[in-house]
Amino acid sequence: DKLVAPSPNPALGLRAIRLTLAFPKIFEKQISAILRAINYGPIRMMLPMVSNVNELEEAKKIISKVRKNLIKNKVKIPDEDPPIGILIETPAAALTAESLAEKCDFLAIGTNDLTMYTLAMDRGDESVAKIYDPAHLSVIKLIKMTYDSGKRMNIPVSICGEMAGDTFFTALLIGIGINVLSMSTSRVLKVKQFINFISYKEAKKLSNEILKEKNNEKIKKLLRKLKENLLN
Repeated sequence: DKLVAPSPNPALGLRAIRLTLAFPKIFEKQISAILRAINYGPIRMMLPMVSNVNELEEAKKIISKVRKNLIKNKVKIPDEDPPIGILIETPAAALTAESLAEKCDFLAIGTNDLTMYTLAMDRGDESVAKIYDPAHLSVIKLIKMTYDSGKRMNIPVSICGEMAGDTFFTALLIGIGINVLSMSTSRVLKVKQFINFISYKEAKKLSNEILKEKNNEKIKKLLRKLKENLLN
């Protein structure tokens, strides 16, 4: 049996979809359990850290194989695979989002990892944590690029990670076009209240201004100004 050797940098090593495809037998058992759960309610599958179409296609083949084996063994499950989506967490995934979107049912943008990998910066490292910046124009452009790809392929795009539950970014994300935000329950009320104060027209204007801006500090100033104006 293969063993996972210690990685000098786990964030860049054998994890998520890479680990899954390296150990397909374990993945098959996980998929089997998930597919059986369909009998207790609707499910969707989201594949983490996908960075190219080959990974997505290989994972989908395994899912289909497991489903067909379950049906062959008289397990009561649907005749079709459940909706399958991917988590956009790397610049590679965002830059090829349209190709990925052609072969899946939904996209979700994981802003924590997307920011870390885009800026080559670990927010857990105290020496650089202060300059870990989700408002960096590169991150915002990758989010916009992913949303546009999903829209062209007519599949939903959602946001998860800390940006989704931070009212500092709410208007920007809505202005980009994203209207599904995944966050902890403790943040839902605050975000809903904030959304009640803004119009789509204001949010769209803000996102257009930010996407034209080159200075990261000015981007944060625009975000701060809108939030202050709404709350005062």
